[in-house]
Amino acid sequence: MFQNNYTYDVCHEHLYDFGLINMNGRLIETFPETSQQTTINISGLHAGMYLVKLRMADGKEFSEKIVKE
Repeated sequence: MFQNNYTYDVCHEHLYDFGLINMNGRLIETFPETSQQTTINISGLHAGMYLVKLRMADGKEFSEKIVKE
């Protein structure tokens, strides 16, 4: 559960960018990669579940479910 910030840490692969998606499948925002660890402010989001979709430079994609309190 997250309240105001979500931090991700990527090891051993280069992250290209990532997006925040609501449970209706709507892309809310995309973020370019700037470091191996990045924190995004999610305080403006309504409480609920979201997907963080990570896209790697080699084309691989990963998703992580987060819950905003």
